[in-house]
Amino acid sequence: MRLLDHNWKQGFAKILIENLDDLWYLSVVIEPGDVLRGHTTRKVQVGGEDSGKAIRKHCVITLVAEKVEFAEAAAQLRVLGIVAEGMTDIPKGSHHTLALAPQDTITIQKQWDMVQIARITEACTAPVAAVLICILDRDQAILALLSRSGYQLLTTLNGEVERKFDAKTAQREFYPEVLKVLQEYDIRLQLSHLIIASPAFWKENFAKVVPEGSLKKKMILATVASADESALREVLQRPEVQQALAKDRIRREHALVEELLAEIAREGLVTYGRKFVAQAIDAGAVRTLLVSDALLRQSKQAGTYAVLEQLMKGTERQGGKIVLIDSRHDGGKRLEGLGGIAALLRYRITFEQ
Repeated sequence: MRLLDHNWKQGFAKILIENLDDLWYLSVVIEPGDVLRGHTTRKVQVGGEDSGKAIRKHCVITLVAEKVEFAEAAAQLRVLGIVAEGMTDIPKGSHHTLALAPQDTITIQKQWDMVQIARITEACTAPVAAVLICILDRDQAILALLSRSGYQLLTTLNGEVERKFDAKTAQREFYPEVLKVLQEYDIRLQLSHLIIASPAFWKENFAKVVPEGSLKKKMILATVASADESALREVLQRPEVQQALAKDRIRREHALVEELLAEIAREGLVTYGRKFVAQAIDAGAVRTLLVSDALLRQSKQAGTYAVLEQLMKGTERQGGKIVLIDSRHDGGKRLEGLGGIAALLRYRITFEQ
């Protein structure tokens, strides 16, 4: 996520969405009543109602949010609401949906609280995974490294496979050269993922020359329209790629929950449930506060968010770290079983029953 412009006191933030994780963070931050301004598309009839022709028209609308839906499988965040400012094709007062995806820009106007600002800051400073992208066909490969601004072009490899040769020739002559370069980058950068993308069947043919092992386990295959540099942005928007990248955050969250459960098993530096967590915060003993995103939403719906917010603010004042845990995955479900809130402690304290 990139914060392009903001003024928290005036209540606005302009954000560039970079990946699926950013959509998850926004699903926690955006709530009913927030005003969003962004790009959308609308089907427009061309040549009259009887022509049967319709085109997609791009426009900018301002929407008052009513409901937020995170569609992970489609790599989209859907914000349903009422149009506050629209165009001829989307009249004011009508219902509409903003479908947000990676590489979209959105402006949010709301009353930001301290915790929401911290979540946006966390998304903007989250570590970028070491992900190498390789776009290829039979005789060219473009290599780029994922970066916070999108990607950094590394090199272009050109083979001498003649056009009259078939795919087997590419596998025998050019693909081993590409594989060697990728293996060198893997050793140098300690890659977490390797994305191999191509039009047609070239990615599958390349996968055949990759031996079983750690590099093959890191590979993600994706389809793109072309094998040139323009495909780099296209591949970053592919749902299967976004879902794979999101696993890095989920893995970090899962590790924290596993640490929490291990401390509980040994009756170590840990506590859970609002009552005991509150006591630990008052004592300044909380090192890391784990909060389920489901608990966050439930407390807002129940009107008890102010209590939860005070716990999070108290943790930050004492120098503790707050981590939101995604409740859709295994670690989040385990935290939900503990009441949705728990804390890893700096030292032992005596709790009042």
